[in-house]
Amino acid sequence: MKIDPICTYFQQIGRVALLTQEQEVFLGTQVQAMMSLLAAKKTLAQRLHREPTPQELALLVHQGEAELTETLALGQQAKCQMIEANLRLVVSIAKRYRERGVDFQDLIQEGAIGLQRAVEKFDPIKGFRFSTYATWWIRQSIDRAVKATSTIVRLPMCLNQRLDQIRRASRQLSLKLGRTPNFTELAAELELTSLQVTKCLKWARQPQSLNVKLGDDQEVEIGDLLPSSSPTPEDLLMMQEGFAVDLEALLWRLKPKYRQVIVLRYGLIDGQALTFAQVGALLGISRQGVHQIEVRALERLRLHLGEAMKVNLT
Repeated sequence: MKIDPICTYFQQIGRVALLTQEQEVFLGTQVQAMMSLLAAKKTLAQRLHREPTPQELALLVHQGEAELTETLALGQQAKCQMIEANLRLVVSIAKRYRERGVDFQDLIQEGAIGLQRAVEKFDPIKGFRFSTYATWWIRQSIDRAVKATSTIVRLPMCLNQRLDQIRRASRQLSLKLGRTPNFTELAAELELTSLQVTKCLKWARQPQSLNVKLGDDQEVEIGDLLPSSSPTPEDLLMMQEGFAVDLEALLWRLKPKYRQVIVLRYGLIDGQALTFAQVGALLGISRQGVHQIEVRALERLRLHLGEAMKVNLT
């Protein structure tokens, strides 16, 4: 019988009791005492340009070494206790982000990172319940993960936030105006310039994969239609004009597989040029493999042609 790790995890966190407000204040105070010591330690390390000793840190914060050690240990213990008692909150929030392109376990892990940050920043003196405070940090962490995964090119968080504002304003204006708002109307709504809105939307455009299939038969990819920076056999024929260079002789200097790909891809025998997919099917290799062989073969032809031209010039 296969054990579901998610179900096991739910059972484990379900056994941990929730904290009362009094417990949150008590544990939060211990965590803040620890965080204050860690901040002092970091400041001292920057001043000394090295890791401070326990004696130096104790002298700085006017505490004994034993008291210092106890404060750090209690703070770490309190931090773990607050995290464990609020993992159910992480799961509850992560469930809302399912079907967003990120594995559920990864969503929980990202949410737990946000929860840890919330525990470190929580100030119990302000009187808020921890769950209210932690919700924002958990959402923020999961949002970052979702947005970083959903785009091919990772956008800065500030730009993602601005794009969210533009999308919300666009939806609101569409309902209000009964049509799609233009850049000027969006800029006025957000108190931005039209240029700022245009730049944000421009950066939001995502690159298209070259492996996307086109046509009814789905045999042609976008990459098949793009011009290559390497010279084609036709280019080589034009380059050899005026020189006593035999293209067929150049082809025979290639490896057999390279020569087959060039001949089939450019129809050098029957004038019938084949696609990457067709050549791959004939030779028993992938489209990507055909493309890589073609690039290498054309580069070799260019080098061989250059050598032949030098011989003719001397």
